Amino acid sequence: MRALEEASEIVRRKWRTTGRGWRVLLAVGITIAAVIGLVLLLLWLFVKFLKALSVGGARNLDLYFPARRRR
Repeated sequence: MRALEEASEIVRRKWRTTGRGWRVLLAVGITIAAVIGLVLLLLWLFVKFLKALSVGGARNLDLYFPARRRR
C-alpha cells in the first residue's frame, strides 16, 4: 500500500504543477470523446434496427415495439 500512496502523491504533485491549459484541454478532450462515443453507439443501434426491419419487413417490428393486445 505504501507504493500506491507514493504513486498517488507523485501524481498529485505533478497535477498541481501542470498548467491550467493542459487540464482544460484534457477535460475538453474527454468530453468530446464521450459525446462522439455516444453518437456512434446511437448510430450503430439505429443501423441495427433498420437492418432488422429490412430483413423481415415489419414482421420484426414486434422485437422492438411489442404489439398491443386488443380487448
